[in-house]
Amino acid sequence: MKHRYRTEQPKIKSIKHTILKAVFVLLCFLSLSATAFTTELFTDRADYPPGDSVVIIGVAFQAGETVMVQVTHLDGDTPDLPVYDPWDVESDTYGDFETFWIVPDTALGETLLVTATGQSSGLVATTTFTDCNTTLSLTTSIPDPICPGTIIDVCASLFEKCKGGTLAPLENRPVLFFVNEGNCGVNVGQTADATVNTDANGVACATLTIPTTPGEYSIRVKFLGESKPGYDDPPNSACEPWKRIRLSSANDCETTTADASACNNPPVCNVPADQTFNQCTPAQVSLPVSCSDPDGNLASGYPMIVSGPGAIVGGNWVYTPSGDETAVVTIRCQDDMGAYCEATFTIIFDINSAPVITCPADITINCDDSS
Repeated sequence: MKHRYRTEQPKIKSIKHTILKAVFVLLCFLSLSATAFTTELFTDRADYPPGDSVVIIGVAFQAGETVMVQVTHLDGDTPDLPVYDPWDVESDTYGDFETFWIVPDTALGETLLVTATGQSSGLVATTTFTDCNTTLSLTTSIPDPICPGTIIDVCASLFEKCKGGTLAPLENRPVLFFVNEGNCGVNVGQTADATVNTDANGVACATLTIPTTPGEYSIRVKFLGESKPGYDDPPNSACEPWKRIRLSSANDCETTTADASACNNPPVCNVPADQTFNQCTPAQVSLPVSCSDPDGNLASGYPMIVSGPGAIVGGNWVYTPSGDETAVVTIRCQDDMGAYCEATFTIIFDINSAPVITCPADITINCDDSS
């Protein structure tokens, strides 16, 4: 008996050890699973125009459970309409689901909150998206840093967001341009520095001046939106030109620092003085022209002739007139930053003609004795 007891006891211990080990591994797996698979909610895009479909994806709910989904306004002021009522979906064997929601006109300009609640598990996940049907973006790259006092042309593009993710340019809409102190988080501009209507491509450009005081500034553009036209007013949608819709506001912003270290001086054009050449016969004239740049960043290929005759060869303007002529020549010098100078000089060619002797015709004179 003792012998049998001794032989079976290690076996029992081994079985217990195996079971405990398996339970421990299972608990570790469940713990890791709970950590690795967090219940989450997503939408396929961050922003949608009215009438578009929002694809809603839920992950890691309880497998096969009913999940209640609802879309509301994030600010809590949700209209009492059926489109905002909750609806049920069923998760798959992995606890995932996919559903959709059609954006109504009442959601325009709002931030929407999506809430999914597992009816068996009690698991809850949320996400947000926006409903803006316009987009405004700066298309000019703002130098950073920039020279204080710089005058810069800034352009922005305004589009209406159409169903399916396409864009249509909004024409003849006012875009407001601002130069504000501080970064883009400081949206303080109320009086625009310039207001320009968009062209047929939805583009508006304005000339802005960076303040002369060094520091951080933000270049901001705004579209203030547009109310839905009345029934007697023309349609205003760019996506569906027969429709009358409300257009949401939009804005964009870039920050730059005004710093004297970014200042660039234009090059200097060196041209000959205006003068007159008296020539007996037309002959080639060669006069020096050159560029100099205080910043040492002169672009290659300059000086170049902008208008007028002749050519630049080896740092000289070279030209042969065809006769009496006044040559008005303009040259340009440009640096790597795009700054340039232009200068004009005038050269008069006076071709001297040899004198002409006018003689009478040959005649014969007969002399008689009486003469």
